[in-house]
Amino acid sequence: MSHVRHSVHIDAPPEAVWAIGRDPDRMPEWNTTVVSVKDVDGSLDVPGGRFTVVSKIAGRPLDITWQIQEVEAPRFFVATATTPLGGSARQRVDYEPDGTGTRVTIDMEYDVAAGLLGQLLSKAYAERAIERDIHHSAENLKAVVEETSMSRTPSEVRG
Repeated sequence: MSHVRHSVHIDAPPEAVWAIGRDPDRMPEWNTTVVSVKDVDGSLDVPGGRFTVVSKIAGRPLDITWQIQEVEAPRFFVATATTPLGGSARQRVDYEPDGTGTRVTIDMEYDVAAGLLGQLLSKAYAERAIERDIHHSAENLKAVVEETSMSRTPSEVRG
């Protein structure tokens, strides 16, 4: 199993970061591999909620089904994923107060499916691509949240 961990500071309160990060309709705005989200079943704020992301991996669409395992809004969630090719992942994302903002830490363990490895040529390439995508997605989330938060009044952000 491979592992990647990345952390980013976002200049917005945890509730604002959570609201955008957990909204399936907004995932394609910031997640570099997500083309669309479909088959949302239940809330993503409770264990058992499920959704499928259509990702573009190695230039090809791939459905990845995620299921929420643990959640404590707006502090953290844990989700597991499977792919039709046999890949799997376990991801924990923490949203911790950090000064006037939020420290988001993404911690993911994953196995790349053998069929996908054949398309990507090597496990090392796949690992670098996944790490790069997580870093870029975190930076994109930061940009989307900060832009959204700056255009709202403090009472709107608190909800």
